[in-house]
Amino acid sequence: MNVNEFRVLDRTAADTFQFPANANAGGNARLHFTPLWFPNGVYRCQAYVADVWTPAGMLSKYYNSSSITIKDSAYDDWYVSDKKAPVTPALNCDFNIADTNPHISKNIVVTMDTAANVGDKAVSWSLTKNGSAASYTGSLGNYGGSIKVSETGAYTLTATITDSPGKTSTCSKSISVYNNAPSAPVITRTPNGSPENSDDFIRITALSTDPDGDRITYVWENRPNNEVKYAPGTHTVRCKAVDEWGAESAWASITFTTALLRQSATQTFWAPRYNPTVGVPSGKYFSGYSFTIGDFTYRPGYTYKATVEYKNAVTGVTTTISHNFDGAGVMTRSFPVKEFTYISFVFESNDPNLNGNLQLKYVVDYYYP
Repeated sequence: MNVNEFRVLDRTAADTFQFPANANAGGNARLHFTPLWFPNGVYRCQAYVADVWTPAGMLSKYYNSSSITIKDSAYDDWYVSDKKAPVTPALNCDFNIADTNPHISKNIVVTMDTAANVGDKAVSWSLTKNGSAASYTGSLGNYGGSIKVSETGAYTLTATITDSPGKTSTCSKSISVYNNAPSAPVITRTPNGSPENSDDFIRITALSTDPDGDRITYVWENRPNNEVKYAPGTHTVRCKAVDEWGAESAWASITFTTALLRQSATQTFWAPRYNPTVGVPSGKYFSGYSFTIGDFTYRPGYTYKATVEYKNAVTGVTTTISHNFDGAGVMTRSFPVKEFTYISFVFESNDPNLNGNLQLKYVVDYYYP
């Protein structure tokens, strides 16, 4: 109520007038308020009561209230009680992580020492990665636990406790899980000629190291097995190392050339004659040969004869060389010019003891290219 304002009073009894009920007062009390800014001072309220109109005038009367002293405002009002209001302290959900930068293979060990504050309130845990929920194995409870993740990256682990009045306390810690990729493999080729004989097996291996000590497997291109015969031509073999968690090294590669440089064959002798013939591929020439007679026991009265025959493609001359053996031996020769394109090997014996027991081997070499 302000100065020079009025309120219509309610007649509540024959000689009693009161303020009307105030919806803004507790319980709709007949209570009205002055503004907070009202100046300090002594005030009186005046009531005017009119009863009935008569020829002599209105029957009415003024009433003055007792003095009203206003000092300060509701902002200055306070009350001290001798009763203590219960205050629930915030629960402590702080926790520790043994290693916040673990390798992907390691467990993440979490400890929480909150025995005094947790009581019967359960701790709930959440793990996120880049703002999204992340999965893990293991378990976490009121006092921590141990978990493990399957991917590298930056994670946030959060513990949450809610007390009886519904107040929530949280604590978050960051975890960075790492895994280093293996080194690029070092590729080794055996034999390591240039060019390499296309009729020989080539063994290709790789060696890489992992800085974390993880197991390594190798991914190959153009290497179906450990040992391969590569057709004449130029070949590139690639390899990369992959650790057990999927981290990959850079590709490594080797390039090499193969050509038909040599052919050989080994056969068991069966009487009376062994006679392989070798012709060179188009455009190639023999550069030499060897004919190896395996170990056997010489018996008088029997023949043991080896013959090599080769033809000069330029002159057309055929050369025949024979030799009688009385034990193991080798016939060998080199051709200094690119002219020989035909060669045959013959071994003859009438000794039945050699059947299935004597090993014969020929080797022919070619010029490259």
